[in-house]
Amino acid sequence: MKREQHTIEITGSFDLGNEGIDRGRQNPLSRALDRLLRTGKPFKKQTNCYFIDDAGMWRWFGIFCLSEGDRVLFFPGLNGSYDTISSHARDGRYLRYRGMRKMQVDHVSLEEDLLSMHFTASQSKQHFGPFSTLSLDEGRCLWFGVSVRSPDVLRPLMKNTVVVTSVPSTDSERRAAEFEKACAGQVFQGLELPPGARPQPGFVHIAVLAGPRGFPDYTGDRLGLPFGSPFLQGQLEVPAGLPVRRHRISVGAVDLAIVTMWLPGQLNVDVTYTGSGP
Repeated sequence: MKREQHTIEITGSFDLGNEGIDRGRQNPLSRALDRLLRTGKPFKKQTNCYFIDDAGMWRWFGIFCLSEGDRVLFFPGLNGSYDTISSHARDGRYLRYRGMRKMQVDHVSLEEDLLSMHFTASQSKQHFGPFSTLSLDEGRCLWFGVSVRSPDVLRPLMKNTVVVTSVPSTDSERRAAEFEKACAGQVFQGLELPPGARPQPGFVHIAVLAGPRGFPDYTGDRLGLPFGSPFLQGQLEVPAGLPVRRHRISVGAVDLAIVTMWLPGQLNVDVTYTGSGP
């Protein structure tokens, strides 16, 4: 017997967003809520993360969720539907290119023990991984680095983001309530680049580190930089004393340290992920 469906609409309102409404199914809020609304499987926490460009425009970096199984999930906020290139390598102290996969990433998963991660396409139709994370001592690890050709690749944050979906009528109220509960008490984070001049050409690089609540800041240089990547025009040469900016958010019992920087050079893809490899 076919169950009666009920259409529900959830609107995320963001005071600092741009004028307008985002109804796209590829926005990170729609994708983060897909598992809950489509299957009824809840998640424990949701934390939105934004990127503020040099013009002051608020954009999505993505949404971090804590699953019922205590995985941390990251839903990236790209401006459109991109084939995303993922590259992973470990060569001694630094990460260097060793392999790649071309896929549209729906989310990136970090296991509860913080030792491994993987990439997943929309509705779990494709997986890439698992890969080990990179230990940075004191309980910390490098989850992944992501390089973005330009801030324009990140989806603008609109004042209203609307998610519309059909769910079983007998369970619609519970699923909407689970979303409200997951967002309760969360502090949303805006990321910014460090102040100062931007060498041209250049691109945005963001490193995401994970560890237990209150782990000490990492000040080293093992930040998932795309050394040797075939998606970088020429060789990456990082100047000494490169300025970075550090941010911190919590997702359940896990702290995430997010480090932003502007790297010299030019990407020939919109976005590439760098992980520590198997």
